[in-house]
Amino acid sequence: MPNYGICRSCGAAIEWCRTENGKNVPLDADPFDDGNVVKIGRGLVRCLDKDESYSGDRFVSHFATCDFAHLHRKPRKLK
Repeated sequence: MPNYGICRSCGAAIEWCRTENGKNVPLDADPFDDGNVVKIGRGLVRCLDKDESYSGDRFVSHFATCDFAHLHRKPRKLK
């Protein structure tokens, strides 16, 4: 079941999904012609490889389109 919401910073409609690695990711709710994220199951997404073709709906992470994304990113853990 999709988990839709609103970005707290810019007010855009987003859909919360989970990557194959179990990380939560906010997607812009509407498909994007040049998007690099595809849905592979209920609430599960994966990134397309750079030259991979895909004929279905493509999406983009809201971090790529939100002017305030830097306020919500978590710092990366160093290995």
